[in-house]
Amino acid sequence: MSLTTDRAVIAAALNTVAEVTGYEHRPKVQKPGDAWPTLPTVQREQGLVWRPEWTVVVFLPQDPQEASEWMDAHLLDVLAALQTSSPLFPETAEPAVMPTSGGDKYVLEITGRSH
Repeated sequence: MSLTTDRAVIAAALNTVAEVTGYEHRPKVQKPGDAWPTLPTVQREQGLVWRPEWTVVVFLPQDPQEASEWMDAHLLDVLAALQTSSPLFPETAEPAVMPTSGGDKYVLEITGRSH
């Protein structure tokens, strides 16, 4: 598959999760549950192939407790959707902050390699 196709399939997998809206690219305005893949690195594996390493960003509620509760309720479903319905094999998931022009925003970052 191409990176463009992988990105579209990842977004489609995210759309299968309740209260998550998958996008191929970061939407201009984000709301809780909006999610999109980014491609921070492509690494050579065993000197033979180039393997994309994706980060999926999920925008969280901006209240710390609500963000934590959102992750408690949805994290496993998001990971399962990515693992079973996309080329991404999730390896890590962690809360993070995303710098924006309006200040830092709470997000969930899921990283993994294409399989």
